[in-house]
Parts: sequence; structure tokens; C-alpha cells
Amino acid sequence: ERDLIPFLTEFGGTHESEQIRPYINLQYIQVESQLLNSTYWNYDLYNTKDGKDNWNLENFSLLGPQRKPRHLDLATRPYPLLSSAKPAFLSFDTKNKYFSLILEGGVIDKPTVIFVPKKTHYQKGFYVWSTSNTKESIEWDADDQLLYWKPSKELDNNALVISERNDVQSSKLPKEVSGIFSTLTPLGGFE
Repeated sequence: ERDLIPFLTEFGGTHESEQIRPYINLQYIQVESQLLNSTYWNYDLYNTKDGKDNWNLENFSLLGPQRKPRHLDLATRPYPLLSSAKPAFLSFDTKNKYFSLILEGGVIDKPTVIFVPKKTHYQKGFYVWSTSNTKESIEWDADDQLLYWKPSKELDNNALVISERNDVQSSKLPKEVSGIFSTLTPLGGFE
């Protein structure tokens, strides 16, 4: 529709800000809400306390002094790598660990591939609900942290929800998903 691939590059914030965590999270919420591709600025192997990012005295790096990670839980989020239909909605709630994806339109005969950062957000495993009603519609590759989902070809819209717990509070899901959550099929847990 846009004759381009929307890509937001070099966004971030200084780690000297008191509000850096909500700021980074808000940036990613906006990226997801607009269905953009993005690259965070930056991940500097040589960040130091005095030299910071060693350029313009910026201190944006997700890797801090002594190569200590900073706020990677905000930047490492579930997202679709490949979609078998047009993405219409994408959301990740860092507090509740709820990931939601809605696809619309015709589905091709290939799975949607979703990166699920198990090592960051789902160390004890996760649960999946979907408009696809069989466990065979999901395949989990634990080594690469990739979830392969085959959406239903019979539906105009397909939805998938991931949670770290088996008891999702639908009232805490985004409105785009909360109203349909009760119609989704639980497909079990994955480790």
C-alpha cells in the first residue's frame, strides 16, 4: 500500500535520563503500533563511564560500561519475522508479558515465524492461544527461539496471543484482542 518498507532507524535515549525505561518502552510501543521495522541506536562494545558512546558524549548504548547490558528486556521483544498474511496489529506488554498479533486477509501456505525471546521474557516457558484450533498449527524451535504458526486459511482475520502464564486476564490485553480472546483456542505450553 505504501510502496515502501517503513523502517525507523537510529532512535533511542540517553541512559542518564531518570525516565529512560518508560521512554525506551514507549518508543517500541509506537514502532509496534505503526507496524514498523526498526533499529535501536545503539549497542556500543566500547561504552565507558567517561567516554560514554565515544561519539558526541552520547550515552544511548544498550551495552554500558564494562559491557554490562542495560534495558535489554525492553529492546528484546517478541515480533514476527515472516507473516503468512498481512499484519494488522502487533503488541507486547512488558509488564504482563502478553504478546498479541493479528493478521488479516488471505493466508499463504507458509507459516508465520515469530521470534519469542524465551531467554529474556519466558524462562519458565510460555502458553499460546490462537484462531487456529489444533496444536499441529504451532511448532516451537527452542534453540532458535522461533515459533512457527499456521493461521487458519478459512478466516478473514487470525489472532495469536502468547503469555508466560496459563491464566490470561483478557481485561489486560489490548482492546483489539481482549474482545476476541474468549474465542481463541488454547494450544498449550512450550518450554
